[in-house]
Amino acid sequence: MPNLQKDLKTGIGRIEFDLDADEYRAIGRITVQWAYLEHGIYAVTESIASTAQVELPKEALHTSLKRRLQALRSLIEKHCEDDEKERLLKLISRIANAMQDRHKITHAMWDWDSENPDRINASSFRPTHEFEKVYDARAMDSLADKIGEISFALEYPKGWNEAFRQLLTEHADEDGKVSYVSLSRQVHRKLQREKRSKPDGE
Repeated sequence: MPNLQKDLKTGIGRIEFDLDADEYRAIGRITVQWAYLEHGIYAVTESIASTAQVELPKEALHTSLKRRLQALRSLIEKHCEDDEKERLLKLISRIANAMQDRHKITHAMWDWDSENPDRINASSFRPTHEFEKVYDARAMDSLADKIGEISFALEYPKGWNEAFRQLLTEHADEDGKVSYVSLSRQVHRKLQREKRSKPDGE
């Protein structure tokens, strides 16, 4: 059951849920990873259509991901060579498998398990969308990892070496020399804090 909370200053009530920081973080990771994957699906669909010099299927722009995957599958089966066809069709199967859990996690109501407080229950009572499933933060993080791996495989079919070469190329100057690579957000934050903490002129 959700928690009922009241803002003591405004008197306004709101609904909250008894999920901990790790559980909220894991749900957020899945949401962010899935959004990136959906853009990757479109990019691959558009690339295959462009290379084959055929019109982008209308279904590729549909709001339903299932319809968009069907459009991608059709293009793959018609226009990709055997090895690439096999690789991409396997990825579509992985996406379809991950989609079921992602859908539950994104659209569920949440409650914690009284028999095991480390677990949380995802459920829905909407007609045709009824389900109930138990999760924990570790399982949801594992799903987020899998989604990220699918996105990587879509974007870099030749693997890590291709990804690393592309990263270096993006940061090379006109002579092909690399003077820097992208720093993580955490490093940027640290550098900015250090810069702000120094007196003017240093």
